[in-house]
Amino acid sequence: ATMEKRILLTLDGHFGDWAVLPLSEHSGVIRIKAHPPLTETLAKILLPFLSNHRQDDFQNQLVIVSSARVRWIRTAQ
Repeated sequence: ATMEKRILLTLDGHFGDWAVLPLSEHSGVIRIKAHPPLTETLAKILLPFLSNHRQDDFQNQLVIVSSARVRWIRTAQ
């Protein structure tokens, strides 16, 4: 994803653990928290969120998105 300048979408909770995954410059990581993690549930959370943001908004950001909350974490300068 980094080499192709793509935003990475993941359900993996370990993307918030910088000891496991130190990030430098990247196009963005969106961690989706959805229960159950079915396509319909993911779409209900992700599509409205993405419609309000541009790709550039995610540069060097880890964004944790759930139905109740959105948390932005800057991961690189």
